[in-house]
Amino acid sequence: AEQRRQSSERMRLYNPMRHRETVEKMRRSKTGQTFLSRGGNGKTTEPQRRLAQAMGLQMEFPIGIPGEIRRRFVSPPKCYKVDLADPLTRVAVEVDGLSHRTKLWRFLDRRKEEILAVLGWSVLRFSNQEVMANLAQVAAEARSFITLRSQTTTTTSLAASSSQIATA
Repeated sequence: AEQRRQSSERMRLYNPMRHRETVEKMRRSKTGQTFLSRGGNGKTTEPQRRLAQAMGLQMEFPIGIPGEIRRRFVSPPKCYKVDLADPLTRVAVEVDGLSHRTKLWRFLDRRKEEILAVLGWSVLRFSNQEVMANLAQVAAEARSFITLRSQTTTTTSLAASSSQIATA
């Protein structure tokens, strides 16, 4: 018990957060961030740039999360940025580094996908390694999905329009 008390006292004495300049430096570095905020920090990666160029997709595409959707989730951001996007078909392509294998990032990625799905977006994920090793195959797979999605979206929209006309 005495050793524990001494350890606690030592931690209080030597805690760098006791210094105003340390606290201010930390505050500046964390401004605008939340624990669960995600992605789109404006730093594109080489695999992301290569895939965007191969596919002609927009990079760092922002997707706003309306309040009624945000209220369904715990501490969601007001906006997600996806690595690449085809806004017409609502397909997002994420190019993930090794950090996405950690438990925290897997959780955050799943949550991001859930929120985007509520907004009608589909998310494709590829690793940096996949993109760098086989760019043509990754691009073909993503294009195929986007094409399928555009046909499904068009067919669904046409079917909805036809049923509205039929009931009129």
